[in-house]
Amino acid sequence: MRLTPVAIFLILATIGFLTGATMYYYNKSRQVSSPAKKTDTSFNAEVPPTPVSEKNQLIDELTKPADPRGRLSYPANVYQVGERETLFNVGEKLSLGWQLLQRANGIINENLIQAGDLLVVPKLDPLTDYYRINFLIDQDRAAQLNRDLREIDAHELFSPLEVAKKSAVGYFGINDESEFKLLEADLANGTAVVEVSGEPKKLIGLIQPRVKGERGFWAILYVEER
Repeated sequence: MRLTPVAIFLILATIGFLTGATMYYYNKSRQVSSPAKKTDTSFNAEVPPTPVSEKNQLIDELTKPADPRGRLSYPANVYQVGERETLFNVGEKLSLGWQLLQRANGIINENLIQAGDLLVVPKLDPLTDYYRINFLIDQDRAAQLNRDLREIDAHELFSPLEVAKKSAVGYFGINDESEFKLLEADLANGTAVVEVSGEPKKLIGLIQPRVKGERGFWAILYVEER
């Protein structure tokens, strides 16, 4: 039986339609079963904590806090000079340069230290990478001041600049003739920074350990050599 041209056309069209439909549904099923992967470009790692240096650990082991002696804040790390120890020996023991210890303590003649002397010991700050003398707050003294100053409107302890001038003398060569400048005072958070000019310059960090604001008293938290 001979097929007419029309019949042949219809047969080919049907085959083409069926083939196209089959390919369409096949590709569709692949898309459903295998969704396209999206590239995740977001940060995907744990931020490592700032490590405590072995040098700072050694300093903590070989030193102790100073005696508050009525002070609101006092050095956190103090070393007592032993028999026949020189400033150079102490520096070696603490893994610090003796010149750094000399500057931190305002020592004029390094040969005059003797057994029993107390030396403040600076530590390398892990955030700034500068050496600083850290201070602790005497909480009993802070509580007493908070009671005493509660009803007072004006006092030198309400000024971070005045507290820095009074409390930082003797550290890193700071003296009564040094020039102090208030860089910032955040009364909401109770923090302030005072700069002492010179080469190298010094930064004094202060906090308000109790009340924050205009009528909150200040205390030194660190003295840093830049």
